[in-house]
Amino acid sequence: MNKKRNSMRMINMVVDFIHIGICIAIIALAVVVFFRPMQNTECYPVIFFLAAVLNFTSAYARMNRFRLNRNHSASGIAVLVLGILFFILAVISGVSIWG
Repeated sequence: MNKKRNSMRMINMVVDFIHIGICIAIIALAVVVFFRPMQNTECYPVIFFLAAVLNFTSAYARMNRFRLNRNHSASGIAVLVLGILFFILAVISGVSIWG
């Protein structure tokens, strides 16, 4: 039981570090885009992609943490769907900007 608890703590810690790093990157890119939006259009797909990765890690953490509880699994699925939508936005904006 302690091994399972320790592995869950380790997973939660890794997810927290991923969240912190991605949030810092998104904020930095948003500030860059805010000051010169027309010159930094290539940042939009990156922002959407990072938001998708952020939601995918959140969905993984929620679904892993609450495997047996269906209510919390539903919230994990909702976050996963949101991540898929952000990924689709990243692809669409990347194709329209770089293509």
